[in-house]
Amino acid sequence: MENQAVSYRNNIIVLTVSLLLLLSGCLTLLTQKLVNIPVKKLLLHTRHLSRGELDSRIDHVPSDEIGELAAAFNEMAHNLQIAQEELREWNNTLEAKVEERTARIQSMQTKLIRSEKLATVGELVAGIAHEINNPLTGILMYSSMIETDTRLDPELKSDLQTVVRETQRCAEIVKGLLDFSRESIPRKRQESVNRVMDKTLALVERQASFHNIVITKQYGENVPDVLIDPNQIEQVFMNILINASQAMENGGELNIYTGGDARGQTLFVRISDTGCGIPEKSLAKIFDPFFTTKENRGTGLGLSVSYGIIENHGGHIEVSSQEGKGTTFTIILPLKAEGSLEQKNQPVEGEKS
Repeated sequence: MENQAVSYRNNIIVLTVSLLLLLSGCLTLLTQKLVNIPVKKLLLHTRHLSRGELDSRIDHVPSDEIGELAAAFNEMAHNLQIAQEELREWNNTLEAKVEERTARIQSMQTKLIRSEKLATVGELVAGIAHEINNPLTGILMYSSMIETDTRLDPELKSDLQTVVRETQRCAEIVKGLLDFSRESIPRKRQESVNRVMDKTLALVERQASFHNIVITKQYGENVPDVLIDPNQIEQVFMNILINASQAMENGGELNIYTGGDARGQTLFVRISDTGCGIPEKSLAKIFDPFFTTKENRGTGLGLSVSYGIIENHGGHIEVSSQEGKGTTFTIILPLKAEGSLEQKNQPVEGEKS
């Protein structure tokens, strides 16, 4: 009996130890699967997140407490990724806005400097032109009288004709200076730029400088009328057309295009010639008063006056050129008034004051 009791006791001890070992192994496996592995995976993704890898996510999220922690991690990583993308987008937008604002400030500064320069030059020019105009008128009047006088020695007639011709040229220069010094307010009305261009061409194409030039017109279809001063715009067209003819002394092609933008906000008039072109170093100066690329011709005021006229109409002039190939001037005018106070105060023909 005693031996049997000892045997039972030993069996119970062995069975108990075996059960404890089996239970311990099961607990270890469960802990490894349910705790250690998810925590290690969570730790690994946390390290990825700390290195800036915001697209890191934990897959196969369990439905226990560790799973809730993993889901919270995934949500945090997603929110951080969205925040980073928003910051990147804001940064790009800010850079674009800074560049745009910088360009606008530079453009305003350039216009301000040019306006101040023109105002100063205009005052100086007006004073000089008035002082010169009176004696010049006297010289022209008396030289013209002497030229027609029968008592004049025929040998001196050619010399006197030269005096009259050069005096008339000086008078034209003075007239140009006075026109430049006066800031003429546009008298606007709805008008077709195509009609204004046709009228300008009818005036200039009979001149000798246009005889060897082939003029091609490519007007856009349904180009709307625009609020302009036709006389001033005609002056702009004439200045550019005459410059083009003078750049093609041996003949060439003059192409005129008109059209509007797709949004219906502006229209353009493009005048291209196949002349000698403008040196690149001179392009930035061609709208400055008294700057000219023509030797012994012109006052250098035509393009400056034209630039001011187009600015007063709320538009701008662009120019591109290649030496030996030709020059293109593009006039851009707004189809709708900007509504500024200055524009509102400008007279419009047909309206009661």
